[in-house]
Amino acid sequence: MSGAADALGPEELAELRARLAEAETRARVAEAVAEERRQALEDTRLALRALTAGPAPVAAPEEAIPTPVNTPVLAPAPPPAEGGLVGRFRRVLGL
Repeated sequence: MSGAADALGPEELAELRARLAEAETRARVAEAVAEERRQALEDTRLALRALTAGPAPVAAPEEAIPTPVNTPVLAPAPPPAEGGLVGRFRRVLGL
């Protein structure tokens, strides 16, 4: 050991070792968090590239297609005939 380590008592040396172990643990956690953030950033970059590489948006026509003002209203459809499929279900179900 060095001369400074010899000057420390056993309690002080144990405390310094514990602090070193704690600092190393924090460093490993910080590296893991940094790696997760790097991967998330890379995923975001990839998604952004995919969005920007898509097809170009369709330009709006220069003149809008006019919609008819007087659109006829259709009458409601007549009820189905009794001889049709509905009539058969009614007969089977006894309605």
